[in-house]
Amino acid sequence: MARHNPTPPVSPLYGLWLAVFAIDASLAGRGWDHQLGALALGLLFTGLLVGEHRSARRARR
Repeated sequence: MARHNPTPPVSPLYGLWLAVFAIDASLAGRGWDHQLGALALGLLFTGLLVGEHRSARRARR
């Protein structure tokens, strides 16, 4: 019987969004609030990336 993996692999799009937020936060001239928001969204996507990676590793075991 084939084993079905209920969790998809970690999406590379999370890494892409993380890079976009990091670049956006590093741009000068946007204002402190814009940079802080980009940093907060970057941290959110980092948490999602780590969480999905751990979940995928657990599902493989």
